[in-house]
Amino acid sequence: MRVHKFSLAIVLVTALTFLTLAAPNAAGQTMVDIHPPGYVSSRAVDINRQGDIIINAVDSSNRTRAFGRRYTGALINLGTLGGAEATATDLNDIRHVVGWSTLANGDRHAFLYRNGRMRDLGTLGGPNSIATAVNNRDEVVGTSETATGEIRGFLWRNGVMTELGTFGGEESRAFDINDSGWVVGSADLDAPATFQNQERHAFLFRDGVMTDLGDLGGEGSEATHINNLGHIAGWSYAPPEPNDDERKHAILIKDGVMFDLGTLEFIQSTTTALNERGSVAGFASGLNDDEPPAAGHERVRRKLVARERGPPDDT
Repeated sequence: MRVHKFSLAIVLVTALTFLTLAAPNAAGQTMVDIHPPGYVSSRAVDINRQGDIIINAVDSSNRTRAFGRRYTGALINLGTLGGAEATATDLNDIRHVVGWSTLANGDRHAFLYRNGRMRDLGTLGGPNSIATAVNNRDEVVGTSETATGEIRGFLWRNGVMTELGTFGGEESRAFDINDSGWVVGSADLDAPATFQNQERHAFLFRDGVMTDLGDLGGEGSEATHINNLGHIAGWSYAPPEPNDDERKHAILIKDGVMFDLGTLEFIQSTTTALNERGSVAGFASGLNDDEPPAAGHERVRRKLVARERGPPDDT
């Protein structure tokens, strides 16, 4: 929602659970302003099963601070690791939050916030790290710089940060983890760089082994989400059309098989969310030359909603 050029964090709640700020809609829901007071703009980032929410708010000096909002309405400033900024990225079902915060010297470190305290998760030896996801066992994944300046995905478990490695290339990144401790992300191959940059492949890290999930026949892929059934969502480059560049296609991986979710008659697509049923949400972009913009965007909205509501095998 955008008000007077400023974005405000919002949440949909049932009219029976909360005191509403306006008459509920036909679904018995209303939109409630949860913007932290004194900040210029804010964005609600995630919500857990209990209805707790994490929010990132920006002040007049363009500095970001992370907040937690409990389902009771209590708003909590998560603080920092000694610097001026903190950003929340994920929230589990026991109200524990991960993200990154600046230190007093300006470096950025991954954090885990639990029991009222922000814990510095450290790095893989370099100055910076970020946490991207946490499961319900407080296992955290993210990306860190190493002592030699390389970028590596990590798994933090029981106080120990473990480097996940690559497929022979220079970099890797970890994006999500499920409650079994399975991690997904992308890792560079030991292959020459292409016009799309260094080729990388989606990976699954399970029981200490990193598995290459392949691609759709293009030059690269990335796994961004995993659920507790082991379904994986992300994107992959598809083989290029004649005289054209490669395009990203949203993908869903089930039982080791990668499915191309298509592009809704647009140029490319990607995924933004995956639920426990295996349904995927995402967006398609890049209109065809003969496609009116308004009609094209309406098709995206309509078809993505239909795809998300369909049975898992239809996504």
